[in-house]
Amino acid sequence: TIQAVPRLLYMRSFSHYFDGKMNGLNPVQIIRSTPRFSELRQKIDAVIVQDFQEARNYAEIFSELRVVYEFGKTWNQAEYAAQKLDLRKYRMDMARQREWRNDLERMKIGNVIGTLHVDSKSLRNSLVPITTRTLDTIKTLLLNSSREEVVTVLTAFQQRVKTLQERPEALDGFVTFMVTHGEMLTKKRGALMEASIVDDMYELLQSYEMKVPTSDQVKLDDLHEAVQMYTEMLDEAEEYIEDRKQSMIATLDKNITTLNEELLAVLGNLHSGSFVEPDSDPAEVVAELEVIKANIASMRQKSETYQQYQKLFNMTVDDFSNLGLTEKECDAR
Repeated sequence: TIQAVPRLLYMRSFSHYFDGKMNGLNPVQIIRSTPRFSELRQKIDAVIVQDFQEARNYAEIFSELRVVYEFGKTWNQAEYAAQKLDLRKYRMDMARQREWRNDLERMKIGNVIGTLHVDSKSLRNSLVPITTRTLDTIKTLLLNSSREEVVTVLTAFQQRVKTLQERPEALDGFVTFMVTHGEMLTKKRGALMEASIVDDMYELLQSYEMKVPTSDQVKLDDLHEAVQMYTEMLDEAEEYIEDRKQSMIATLDKNITTLNEELLAVLGNLHSGSFVEPDSDPAEVVAELEVIKANIASMRQKSETYQQYQKLFNMTVDDFSNLGLTEKECDAR
């Protein structure tokens, strides 16, 4: 600096030529008082002010990352896990974290603006762990959800397959099987969608480089086999129903005939014996009527069941007129 430049007046070897302590002009003050110095200083100040303004403007690009900082302050793992999370929610949240992380990785860690250097490395290093930690947490939650879902869906398909493997020979069992098969056909699309969602959950994990445990993969393979067997058994069950339907219709006709004969027998019974003899004991007659009423109620239940079967088989529905006559006659007694 100017102050460090040696001056003859102040050198010890020349002090004996002067009386007392010598004082010279201050070179710093001389330089600062010159118009040229003032001009240069103003220009330097202007450059520095401009550089700071440009640096401030440049820093505005980082305002887009404030959302990451605010997210990191407010996000709570326990509260997030307590939410009702579906595949759409997982996919949306994971995509957002990956997008933020990619933005941070593409961010410049430094930039020279005039006389200034803007260091953004520390900013990036403080934000990257937020996205990494959050994404890892969500992936773990998704893995747990996938594990639970694959077990649930697999169990449901295994039960469907077990039901479809039945081959009932009795009329009641056949009708139940036929109705169940129809319901499964109606819900087939929804059932397959459940399996598809499980696949999508594990594919989402793999797309985010999440290692899937071997036990989970085995369950997923079992699910694929169960789904294939389910679709095959639906077709086989339909063939069985078509093969057995005519014989079941014949059995139903036979049962309806038998029921009508039983009703006629009861009707005949109401017109004979103690019900028409004037000397019959009233108490005994009432007791017999109660038994007959219970029998008729059972027959009505059968008739309603048979009518449902006839509708299911697209048959003409029997009106069971004998039932009405028998009930009327019983009430009259």
